[in-house]
Amino acid sequence: MWNCSESLDPKLQEIWRSLKKELSFRTLIYLKKDSCNCLGDEFLKDYTITSIVWDQVKSLPHLKMSQDIDILVVSCIRPTEYQVNLGYLSSMLNYMRHVPIWLDICADGMPIKGSFKNLAENILKRCWELRMANVILTSSEFLRSGQIYAYQPFPIFHLLSLEYHNALQLFPYKLSNLYGYNIRTIPDLNEPFTIAHRDASGKLVMSGMIWRMLMEFARHLNGTLQLIIEPREYIGFGRLQQYVQNGSMDIAASVNVVVHYPNRAFFEYAYPMDIGSWCTMLPIERILSSHEAMGKQRSSFNTSNGYTLTSMKWHLFQGQQNYFKKPLFRYSNDLCMQKLTFFALLMNENCVYREELHKFTLYLSEHGFLQFWNQQILSDMLEANLLRLADLSIPLKAQPISWDEWLYVSALYGIGLSIGVVIFLVELSIYYVNIFLDNL
Repeated sequence: MWNCSESLDPKLQEIWRSLKKELSFRTLIYLKKDSCNCLGDEFLKDYTITSIVWDQVKSLPHLKMSQDIDILVVSCIRPTEYQVNLGYLSSMLNYMRHVPIWLDICADGMPIKGSFKNLAENILKRCWELRMANVILTSSEFLRSGQIYAYQPFPIFHLLSLEYHNALQLFPYKLSNLYGYNIRTIPDLNEPFTIAHRDASGKLVMSGMIWRMLMEFARHLNGTLQLIIEPREYIGFGRLQQYVQNGSMDIAASVNVVVHYPNRAFFEYAYPMDIGSWCTMLPIERILSSHEAMGKQRSSFNTSNGYTLTSMKWHLFQGQQNYFKKPLFRYSNDLCMQKLTFFALLMNENCVYREELHKFTLYLSEHGFLQFWNQQILSDMLEANLLRLADLSIPLKAQPISWDEWLYVSALYGIGLSIGVVIFLVELSIYYVNIFLDNL
């Protein structure tokens, strides 16, 4: 129940109704300092609302574990302490920085009118650096002028100075068009999902299921997929994780098995693109000395060992074996590292594209694109000249029999012939005996 007090300023009543209609939020998160007077104080006095108020930054929680995203965050910040205040706010909103945020500048210590625009620009630039994209900024002058500051991050940062009115959309959706903005990525070169090769002119060409998916995702948002570094060799999960954690990469062109660690959620993964298993190709023999040796022998269809393998990569080996006279391996579900396995892209925990990538992944899965691309991985490897079609199965060859085998066959033939002759003579004897008896 939302009760409007008549004592509240009409402009605040108006913007509050607009926010409730636009966002349909259920909870107000309010951060303030006791000595700071802000507009948010009026909301707490004059509205009956589910609200959570913090005035001690040392006890700020991580809301993701206990709070849904149907919230509005209002933060009262001092002009001279905005860096620290935004740091506390981003820490509290870790993994959920896409929620709408209303920043209100404390009336104490307000800069002169001419410099407030510069202050607003610096504050909102810092918000974008922290990947808080849905932010508006006001000051105590809002009640008089109705001035609101926001920003457009794509394709370059642009400060927006808006005058509030009833039809103004305070938190517009910003990811519908990136205007060519770079989505940063690094491929792990885990063949056949991400493949790097050079064409006849020496130009780098990327292919593979995961690369194709990210290219389509960038095209969907009207963005550009940018390689942070030129791939030269396989990049492991740990190194990719460092890139996403330090913010130098948005989404890794790498499909990974989602592993759950105690007391840690799955925020560094996108929505699962496939559900499968992580089992073995049989037979299983001796233990190999290194991961590289296992990879080489597995790719060469060496039958002296068994190999761990995900169900996604099994499509490549199954496709190769279709050209064999007889298959050398089968995918066994009896010996598995993880039977129910989620495969997902690695991404920055506060990536602004998270929700859009979730929806795009579901769209591709529902329309069969992911399954189709996974079936094309053999063609991708052949096109990159990283694989050749050859029958690696051992053919059956006709060979002359040995003398011992010849004697064995001859003995069996003699025994069989002798038995046949004896049976023939017995039947012939019976026949002539019957004739003799009939003539008596």
